[in-house]
Amino acid sequence: MGDWNNTRLYPTSGAYHGSDMHMVFGNSAAVSGIPTSEPQKELTTLIQRAWFAFLDNPSTGLSEFGWPMFDPNKKTLIRLGNDNKPEYELLYPFSYDAPCSNITLGSLG
Repeated sequence: MGDWNNTRLYPTSGAYHGSDMHMVFGNSAAVSGIPTSEPQKELTTLIQRAWFAFLDNPSTGLSEFGWPMFDPNKKTLIRLGNDNKPEYELLYPFSYDAPCSNITLGSLG
């Protein structure tokens, strides 16, 4: 989703849960006081268009937008804004899959 100066909690925080909301609503500068860069504006537009395509038609909107239906065996995982570039990449889902065997969930562990 990118690592923008105006969405960081602190210099090395990187992306975090909810940081994508800045991109959806386009309010990074308003929240942080740090101006939005041109690549960030372009990525925000891409993300907003994808959201609107989905909202307009949850069944086929993203396919009509040009994004593939998810298939765990094909490059269908969408990575947005890698290296702060205003674009998306299609990846194999297994490139991000990992076991969660080392995670303890409160009383379940």
